Amino acid sequence: MKVMHATLIAATALIVAGCQGRMSEPGITASHDGEIRFMREYGNALAPLGYVSFCQREPGECASPASGVARAARVTRVAMTPERWLALNKVNTIVNRSVRPATDEEVYAQPEHWALPLGAGDCEDYVLQKRKLLLAEGWPASALLITVVRDEDRLGHAVLTVASDMGDLVLDNKSDLIRPWADTGYVYYKRQSRSDPQRWVALTPNAQSGSALAALETLRTTRAPGNALSARDPAIPPH
Repeated sequence: MKVMHATLIAATALIVAGCQGRMSEPGITASHDGEIRFMREYGNALAPLGYVSFCQREPGECASPASGVARAARVTRVAMTPERWLALNKVNTIVNRSVRPATDEEVYAQPEHWALPLGAGDCEDYVLQKRKLLLAEGWPASALLITVVRDEDRLGHAVLTVASDMGDLVLDNKSDLIRPWADTGYVYYKRQSRSDPQRWVALTPNAQSGSALAALETLRTTRAPGNALSARDPAIPPH
């Protein structure tokens, strides 16, 4: 019962969009090995509560294919033509420069709130806006994956992963440069499933749903003030 209780706590707390939470679980660590083009997935993971709340308010932004057949047909990696590179760079740069970095406390008077930014927002808000603009340009949802990571300061952070034929590429509000995931220096924790945007997959064994270790680690979490980039994620255990 204690493990079940811990798991339930994890289910209600795990990654409400880690812009500033310290993380201790091992994940996929980015490296400079050019052969590692694609992230490894370990199974199902709990969706961030901030994302769940966002989808309840904005169901059209989180729509899933109607059937298993439709989902299978829509899972694809985009071919990175010169035109697509230009479009990707344009969206990344425009959003990075048009949105003022601010915490959820500053904008919404809430510790955690996922939303399309209205002039200001934190890391997941940048991600949501980039994803929305790229979807409007015809990019497939299966290639635009909200991803939770640990950044270079071991703080929780959110980025947009683009699943391409060249590998997994990262759009980040910290940089106008689009990089292969293995060149970011981040540790990768979990992301949306390519087959269904409402389902999430683990990028580390400890992030799988039902993991007792992840649940128990979550119990050690404390909250700290966010900075101008993001708010503290209460679900990421302190490092």
